[in-house]
Amino acid sequence: MFVTSLIALTLGITSFYISANVADDIERLVVRLIAFVLFLFGLTFAPLPIQVLIFIGLLIIAKQAYPLNQDNQELDSALVDKLDKKGKSR
Repeated sequence: MFVTSLIALTLGITSFYISANVADDIERLVVRLIAFVLFLFGLTFAPLPIQVLIFIGLLIIAKQAYPLNQDNQELDSALVDKLDKKGKSR
């Protein structure tokens, strides 16, 4: 069962990576759905230490992505302010 869960996890992560490179929206949606199902299947049957490692990895990724979201929000608000000023000057 351990090998099966690792295969499903690997296929799920690989499918998600492939979906990032797919051009069509429908195909991307289908590939991401397959990746999600495979990842859940692999995570469900994975041993507890592997589940904990995946959880810690997701926490680290989320922590690294949070400052990027803050910067994007600041840039978006600056762009909206700039566009508002242009609209008022016309």
